[in-house]
Amino acid sequence: MKHTKGNWKVEYIVEVLPASIMSGKKEICDLTTTRVKFEEKEANAKLIAAAPDLLEALQEITNMYINLIDSGDCGFWNPREDNEVIKAVKAIKKATE
Repeated sequence: MKHTKGNWKVEYIVEVLPASIMSGKKEICDLTTTRVKFEEKEANAKLIAAAPDLLEALQEITNMYINLIDSGDCGFWNPREDNEVIKAVKAIKKATE
């Protein structure tokens, strides 16, 4: 992975304004812009902070799904042609390439 590893978290200024996404002491993303409403900024910050966990979960569930179907227990179904798998693979590529 090229992205910063670690537990990403939202760091607040004065406990109310999301200011940045941190991985330990390393800043991942600065959120100090004033052009975004507080609620939107906080929602964006939480989504960004969850990104590594979401990527890992999506990779694991996609692999599990494909492996289950490839095991032969589901007949002649090709999971790589399922819309959900196609979308998951595109999202994983977008995050990793």
